[in-house]
Amino acid sequence: MVAETKTRKRRASAADTPEAAVGKPRKTRAKASPIVETPAHGAAPDVTASEKAVRQSDAPSVSETAQQPKVEMKKKELIDLVVERSGVKKRDAKPAIEAALVILGQALADGRPLNLQPLGKVKVSNTKQKDNALVLNARVRQSSKDEIS
Repeated sequence: MVAETKTRKRRASAADTPEAAVGKPRKTRAKASPIVETPAHGAAPDVTASEKAVRQSDAPSVSETAQQPKVEMKKKELIDLVVERSGVKKRDAKPAIEAALVILGQALADGRPLNLQPLGKVKVSNTKQKDNALVLNARVRQSSKDEIS
């Protein structure tokens, strides 16, 4: 009797390419899976599945928002926003904001934790003295219950 050997054909994969043989990393792209939310048992759905798909496609993903450049807020912009929101005159708001920034900066330099709601809790995690500056690493924890408005 002759022994029969079965051979299986294997699909060619990206690992079979010459680049994989050399050891170069392959570029892969993560696939986004759609999020499907189901209403609670007995609850009527308030939004149709097609509306959810439209909303999800319009909303930027987490990776997209992380890649968008963030504009640094300067003191002038902060003063303008405070004047706009509070309704006080700029000449009255500017010295108060500058004094508050000096106090907050000194408290952080001293390593004091801050609890300033709705901004959140600010805790200095690490400090390093450089030649021309004191470098502070801080953590900010904002409560999800408090609204920042």
